Amino acid sequence: MSLIIAKYRFISLLRYPENLIYYLIYPIVTIVLAYALQQIIDVETFSSYSKGLASYIAFIYSGIALFLILELPISISGQVYDEIRTGYLETTLLATNRISKYFVGVILGDMLFAAPFILIMSVLAVIYAGSAGKSNLFLLLFTLVVTIMGVFGFSLLAIGLALRYKMISNTLSMFNFIREFLDGTIFPVLLLTPSIRFISYAIPSTWYIDLWRISLFGTGPILNLTLEIVLATTSSIILLLVGYAFVEREYKTAIKKGLLLTY
Repeated sequence: MSLIIAKYRFISLLRYPENLIYYLIYPIVTIVLAYALQQIIDVETFSSYSKGLASYIAFIYSGIALFLILELPISISGQVYDEIRTGYLETTLLATNRISKYFVGVILGDMLFAAPFILIMSVLAVIYAGSAGKSNLFLLLFTLVVTIMGVFGFSLLAIGLALRYKMISNTLSMFNFIREFLDGTIFPVLLLTPSIRFISYAIPSTWYIDLWRISLFGTGPILNLTLEIVLATTSSIILLLVGYAFVEREYKTAIKKGLLLTY
């Protein structure tokens, strides 16, 4: 069931040009800003904070590559809200006894749609960094799997919140905006003050992004490589388990109360 839903979700996203435009405009705007900032950034100073990566353009490309998948929970929660308003989700809930299968298909379809853009941004990052010979394919695949697990878990949490509170996407967007400044998407985590840095350490995406850059560029870790692998894996498993349990519980509550009645 999940694979069928993923297929139709992918086709649905491909049908509307605005979805393609979003995945093109955001990286293009980021690229322009990265070029501008690259001109005023001191290479040696930036390299010390980024653990050996001298190119800010490569840094931001790699961050945006994962951003395209890390922001999926927000867009999916917005979709759930729309489906609640139209009554489509209520019909779906009544037609299946495992709502998690339906949403796994939705999340997988969104990931498949984002995959080509993630690949393009990552390849460009490696080209600008000149680090093709330093890339660690095994660590890259491991990081991708762990990140997907974490995104699945957070997406299920976001869906559960949307089932309970309905219009939650705006709140999640605000937190996602703050996250970009804390987890290393836009600038190195080591640039932050020690007190704020500890907040960054508590955000799972900090470790996904850092491991992604290590695997692409061969740079040094923020902390310790083994510790970062453990933190990323543990947080992904916790997010996946908690997200699954939460969305299943909210699904049962929604069936009892009726989504439209509580809207």
